[in-house]
Amino acid sequence: MGDLITNLGIDWKLLLAQVVNFLILLFVLKKFLYKPVLTFLDKRKTLIQKGIQNAERIDEKLAQIQLKEDAVLTKARGTAQEIIATSKKTGVDESAQIVQQAEKRVEAMLQDAKQKIDSERDTALQEARHELGKLVLLATHKILGEDAVKKLDATIIEQAIKKI
Repeated sequence: MGDLITNLGIDWKLLLAQVVNFLILLFVLKKFLYKPVLTFLDKRKTLIQKGIQNAERIDEKLAQIQLKEDAVLTKARGTAQEIIATSKKTGVDESAQIVQQAEKRVEAMLQDAKQKIDSERDTALQEARHELGKLVLLATHKILGEDAVKKLDATIIEQAIKKI
């Protein structure tokens, strides 16, 4: 085998030196480059896994928040509908109450107007009776003369007017 290597033109001393140099280089690379690179890659892998886990948790929380938001919006819409319905009912009730109060006021005003009309009518009738009594007295005075008028009692004339 030694002849074969020399026939191929390989110097075994040089080959041995190159193998030793390769092993030294391999040791140095493994010690100072390969281990730190593997450590860095392991740390990087761990960091990426944590990032992925965090992203998954964030997605889950985002989905939960979205569900809560939808529930809150649904509840808010329901509450808003209740408030609107209550406001409408209150408005209808208040408008009915206002109409009722207005009707009562109109009724009171009509009653007051009727009372005033009745009072003024009674006053007008009394004044007319009084005037009629004066006219009857004056007519009696002219027809019968002054002596006969004195004989008549004013109360009799008043009673006659009241009967009329």
